[in-house]
Amino acid sequence: MTTVDADGCSRLQLVALPHLPPALFTLSHLQILKLELITDASVGVLRGLELLDLSNNHLQTLPPALFTLLRLRRLLLACNLLEKLPAEIKALQLLAELDLSGNRLESLPPELFSRCLELRTLNVAHNSLSALPSGISILNQLCRLDLRSNSLEELPVELGCCSGLRGGGLLVEDWLFLSLPSHVRAFLIFCQTSLFINIFGIL
Repeated sequence: MTTVDADGCSRLQLVALPHLPPALFTLSHLQILKLELITDASVGVLRGLELLDLSNNHLQTLPPALFTLLRLRRLLLACNLLEKLPAEIKALQLLAELDLSGNRLESLPPELFSRCLELRTLNVAHNSLSALPSGISILNQLCRLDLRSNSLEELPVELGCCSGLRGGGLLVEDWLFLSLPSHVRAFLIFCQTSLFINIFGIL
């Protein structure tokens, strides 16, 4: 079924089809695609996509053609069986949202932090991450980071350089948050109310 959103984006959802209809490959202006089946060919020809939802597909690996979709801004890969995120993710430099929750990831590639500099939302909850690669402070657009239900024993101090996470943008267990130095914790729990009060001299 094809629909047009209120914001004018063309959206297509495909469910339980034995193969992709040939007409799909003529939709040069398609921006949003939700697939409940996946082949390498099914994504690589849709170069105009801005949102790709491959959630709940039992994926163990990602098709290489996915990393040719250079206009992607939102990539939703939740609830699959991924054990590794390829370094090729670095090609998707316009990504603003990446949802990897509910997979089997044990690590993240450093390239995600060094090349995907537009990331605003990163959800890696319910994985098996034991550490985060260095360089997360480079993501100065990051305003929501969900690390809940992983195997982390500590958090990188450089989270204190991620100003966008202040006031609730970091989602993590309380005990793990307490592993951060006190000055970093104080920085991250800063809230917009305090900013308003300080700016307008209410206190």
